Amino acid sequence: MKRLRPSAALLVAAGAALLALLAYPAVAEAAIARFGVRAVAGALLMLDAVPLLARLALDPGGRLRIALQHGGTLVLAALALASGDGLWLLLFPALVNATLCGIFLASRRDDPCIVESLVLWLQPRTPDFVRPYCRALALLWGAIFGLAALAIAAAALLAPGAWRTAALPGYASVVVAVSAAEFVFRKLWFRHYTSRPLDQWFARHFPAERTERGRRSRAYIERMKALGYHRE
Repeated sequence: MKRLRPSAALLVAAGAALLALLAYPAVAEAAIARFGVRAVAGALLMLDAVPLLARLALDPGGRLRIALQHGGTLVLAALALASGDGLWLLLFPALVNATLCGIFLASRRDDPCIVESLVLWLQPRTPDFVRPYCRALALLWGAIFGLAALAIAAAALLAPGAWRTAALPGYASVVVAVSAAEFVFRKLWFRHYTSRPLDQWFARHFPAERTERGRRSRAYIERMKALGYHRE
């Protein structure tokens, strides 16, 4: 299997999307209050049209794929511009989450999936036995992003006032809680420990040698140390 590391462009795009998702509620509300719905919608149309046209020019063969990737943003902005209704602009975070859901679920057909690609970027010598876990994690995050898209869309449509005061803070809390729970579960599942203080706490209370997966992780660490690759 040829393991591919994510490109710098992909990582930058992912980081920009995350920052935009977190900043969008406050920025959008302030912009709508100052400039109005149609002005904000027109600005979003132009901001998305520029990269759309650039991508179409650079990749003529991928027109359908590129159009689908930008279609949701263009449709929501166009509806807000035509109607003057800010509701359409409130749906942008739901669209981002729906897109992330599609990316994570679709990546499970790839080899490696998106989660494994990110893991390999952080640690190129990640052992093959983590692959099933990475695929399961891609499914988990795909489901979370999908549910978040539905929840945010429901809040925007049924209770616009709760869009920022409840739905998005609740979403952030869920992401933090799931991330923390996944970290603990991963430590107990693989029992792959380093010399870091938190790992040493886990090692004292949940020794690697007590489970088959822990012994496998420990053997892998010892093998990497013998080859001169493993650093604590």
